Amino acid sequence: MWRGLSCYGDFNDILDVTEKGWQETAYHTMNDFHRFVSDCHMLDLGYEGYPYISRNQREGGGIQERLHRGIANDHWLRIYPEARAVYQVVPGSDHAMLVLHT
Repeated sequence: MWRGLSCYGDFNDILDVTEKGWQETAYHTMNDFHRFVSDCHMLDLGYEGYPYISRNQREGGGIQERLHRGIANDHWLRIYPEARAVYQVVPGSDHAMLVLHT
């Protein structure tokens, strides 16, 4: 297994149906990303701030999804036990800036 691995950014996929706001999603759309996270023994770093971005900007509201995240394996988390992902609003953008604090 890799040592000290972390990844963060916009993965354009969700890990759990609860990360898609109010709209239901199909489980099959999460399979590849979930398998990657599981196979690499990665853990979500959690977050501070508002984690959802708006997609499909339509009248009446867009779809809210948590696509940005930080993930890391256990070895990396032992090196950086206080690590956390912080979402910061970017004015004029439907995406958030993800800042990794270690």
